[in-house]
Amino acid sequence: MNKSKKYAWMNQELVSSFLRIILLAVTVIVCLQLIDDGFSYLVDSDNALYILLTKALATGQGYVSIHLPGHPGVQYPPPLFPLLLSPLFSLFGYNFTLMRLVVIAFAIGSVFLITALFKRLDRGEEMAGLMIALLFITNHGILVFTKEVLPEIPYIFFTLLALYSAEAFKDRNDVLPYALYLPLVFALAYLTKNHGIFLCLAMVTVLTLKVFEKGGARGRRALQLTLFAAVTAPPLILWVLWVLTKARTPGSVYFYNILKNFYELGSAVLLERVWENLVMITVSIPGSLITFVDLEKFIPPAVFNILSLFLFFTVFTGLIYRLAFKRGVMEFYVVFYILIVALWSVYGLGDARRYMIALVPFLYYYSFTGFNLIFSVGELSKGLRPDGLKGPYILIPFLLFLFLNVAEIRGMLIPAKAAERVAHSAVLLKRDLFVPAEGLRPDAVLRGAFKETRPCYYDYMLSAHMLKRLSAPEDVIMTRKPELTSLITGSYAVKFPFTEDRKSILRFVEKNGVDFVLIDGCFMETRKYLLPFVNENRENFKAFRADGKDTGILSYGGR
Repeated sequence: MNKSKKYAWMNQELVSSFLRIILLAVTVIVCLQLIDDGFSYLVDSDNALYILLTKALATGQGYVSIHLPGHPGVQYPPPLFPLLLSPLFSLFGYNFTLMRLVVIAFAIGSVFLITALFKRLDRGEEMAGLMIALLFITNHGILVFTKEVLPEIPYIFFTLLALYSAEAFKDRNDVLPYALYLPLVFALAYLTKNHGIFLCLAMVTVLTLKVFEKGGARGRRALQLTLFAAVTAPPLILWVLWVLTKARTPGSVYFYNILKNFYELGSAVLLERVWENLVMITVSIPGSLITFVDLEKFIPPAVFNILSLFLFFTVFTGLIYRLAFKRGVMEFYVVFYILIVALWSVYGLGDARRYMIALVPFLYYYSFTGFNLIFSVGELSKGLRPDGLKGPYILIPFLLFLFLNVAEIRGMLIPAKAAERVAHSAVLLKRDLFVPAEGLRPDAVLRGAFKETRPCYYDYMLSAHMLKRLSAPEDVIMTRKPELTSLITGSYAVKFPFTEDRKSILRFVEKNGVDFVLIDGCFMETRKYLLPFVNENRENFKAFRADGKDTGILSYGGR
C-alpha cells in the first residue's frame, strides 16, 4: 500500500474507508428525516414564489408572476430551478414531497461532488474532501435549505460541478471544452441564481491571467478565453436584458424603494451601506459554519463570539494564501462573491447569512487551510510554502466543526428519534409519492410544533387560511409575504412598498386595486411602513376578526 507523505501519520486507506461509510450512513439518515419534516415556510416565503413560478411554466403561461394582478413578467429570479420542477407539477400538481425530493437529491449529489472537487484540489488525496463532505451534510444551515423548495442547494451543486469541470481542464490546452462543455455547466449556475455571474467572472479572470503567463501555449489560452466568453455570454446577456427591460411590476416596487432608501443620498450613504454589509458578511462567514441556536445551551455567548472571530481569521488566512499562490477559479469566485455582495442591498443579517450558504463547502476548505498555515509557521519562516492540507493538523478543525454540527443537529442523530422520523418519512412517501395534489393542505403549515416555536408565523398563516374563505380569486391582497398568501388563498397578492411616504402607499393601493390587507406581527417592515399607513387611513378600512394577538385582516373600501 502506497502511503502519501502528507498523511503518513495515519493508515490512509483504512481511515478513508471508515469516513466513506460514515458519510454514506449520515447522508442517508439525515436526508430521509428531511422528508418527514413536511413542507414548511420556516426560512422564507420564497418557497411559494418558486412553486408559483413552477406552476406558471407548467401550465403554459410563461415565466410570469401569476400571483400578481395582470401576470407581469418576472424580473427575478432566474428560471432554471422552476423549470426543473415544472414537469413534476405538470404530472402531479402541488406534490410538495416530490419537489422537496428534488432538492434533497441535489444535496446528495453535492456531497459526492465535494469529495471529487477537493480530491482534485488536494492532488489526488481524498481525506479533506471526505471530511468537508461530512461537515457539509451535517451543517445546520445546509439542512435548513435542503428541506425547503428553494434553489440554494441546486445552486451549490451546479457551482461544484462548474468548479470541478474547470479544475479538470485547467492544465490542458484543449479548446473544444471551452466552447461546449464548460460554458454549459457555468450557465447552469447563473441560470439557477444570479450569483453564478461571479463564477463566470472568476473563470474569465483565471483564463485572462493564463494568457499573460510567460511561456506556454498563449495562443490556445487566448482561444480558450475567447470561446468561453463568447459562448457563455449570450444567455447571460439575454437574461440581464430581460431583467432590465421589464417594467416595474407591483411585486418589485418594494425592491426599488429599498434601493432608493439605501443609496439616494450619494457616495457617503453608499460607503456607509457597504461598510454595514461587510460587517454583516464578516459575522455571517463563521455563522454559516457554526450556528448558535441550540449551542447556547453548551457554549457561553462570549466563548462563542471568540470562537467565531478565530474561525473568521482562519477562513480569511486560508483564502488569502490560496489567492496569493494558487489563483484558482474557486478563489476568485469566493472573493468576487463577497465583494460584490457587499455592494448589494443586503437587507439584514438574515439576508447576509443566506448569501453565505452558497460558500459553505469552500469556507470549510479555507478554514482547514488557515489551520494548516498556523501550524506551519516554522516552514513559512524558512521561506518554504506549505503544500495542501497535511499532517494531523486538519483533524483539529474537522473535529471542532463536527462536534459543533452534531451538537446542533443531535436530535437527528439520536437513534430512537431518527428511526421514528425515518419511519414517518416512509409513511409520507407511501401516501404522497406520485399522487397528484390540487393545493396546499392546511396541516402543512398549521402544525402544533410550529404554533409553539413560531407563534407569530402560525397566526399569520392561520389568518391567510381564514382569508381564503373571505376572498375571491380575482381579489387583491396586500401583505408582507404576497407569494405565500397567494399560494394559500388562491387570490392575487402584492407586497406593500417599503417606504414611509404614505401617499405613495395610497397610490400603490389604488393603482393595484387592493381589496384586503393582511397584517402580521412578525416583521419589522409591517410595523414601520404598513401600520402607520393603516392608522392614517383607518376610515377606509373595515376589520375582520382574526385569531392571533398581532395579526389582522382588513378590507379596503376607499376605492
